[in-house]
Amino acid sequence: MLAWLMLLSCTPPVARGATAPRVAASGGTAEPTWPEAGAPLEILPLRAPRNLKRKTVFLMAGHANGAKDGNTGVHGQIEAEVVRDAVLDLAARLEALDRFDVVVGRRGDQRPSYGARIRHAERVGADAFVELHTDSRGAAYPWARLPDGWAYRVDDDPGFSILYNEGGPIGPERRDLAVATAESLAAAGFLPYPGCHYGGLYDQEGTAGVFIDRRGLMMLRRPTVPSIIIETHNAKDFEESLRWREERTAEAFAMAMADALTRFLAD
Repeated sequence: MLAWLMLLSCTPPVARGATAPRVAASGGTAEPTWPEAGAPLEILPLRAPRNLKRKTVFLMAGHANGAKDGNTGVHGQIEAEVVRDAVLDLAARLEALDRFDVVVGRRGDQRPSYGARIRHAERVGADAFVELHTDSRGAAYPWARLPDGWAYRVDDDPGFSILYNEGGPIGPERRDLAVATAESLAAAGFLPYPGCHYGGLYDQEGTAGVFIDRRGLMMLRRPTVPSIIIETHNAKDFEESLRWREERTAEAFAMAMADALTRFLAD
């Protein structure tokens, strides 16, 4: 999402796949941590609050607005396509829980304008607006040749981030949705991004992985329902991009979102 941030780096790049196994203090091999292969993710249990009324969740896949398709990931994946598929998968899993009315804002080859997306969410009476993206950050280097150029790789900036706009009368509600989402994702084992490359664009809110939008992004400031953007992972991180193709990751993400939305929407 932020291509120019590839020029910066939090720490010197380290090719994780080329390093020796980490050693625990006891002398044994340490447990892998996200996004290393084998790093565990927890399937959060479904909360059952007595006061949760059925409410509407609007899910939007980022980009595909005009000719904009977002970033190209380390494996040549296109952001607009990756998040479209992720939204459809998330919607199906949330619908199976029969707890929320789920509305998907973009399917197939649809390319609605940003204004049309906001009007859609408001028209269906959404109680929460969640937009998915993949991020593009860190010190990148050419990794694989593509038909139209190079795929770039980053080895030291994985993790999710949640963006929200604090302005206006629903600013506190946006914050509550952002914090609940970050807390649930972290509880499931996803790694919060520390924000090394967000200076001047997003300020840290105080909760790990949560950032206040200083760019005035339309999808965060314009909707009249609480909206957030989830940067699900760094698309240029080799291992993290692979982990997001796993069934376990999709299941853990969906149950974390169900947990966050339940806590946010419960009266």
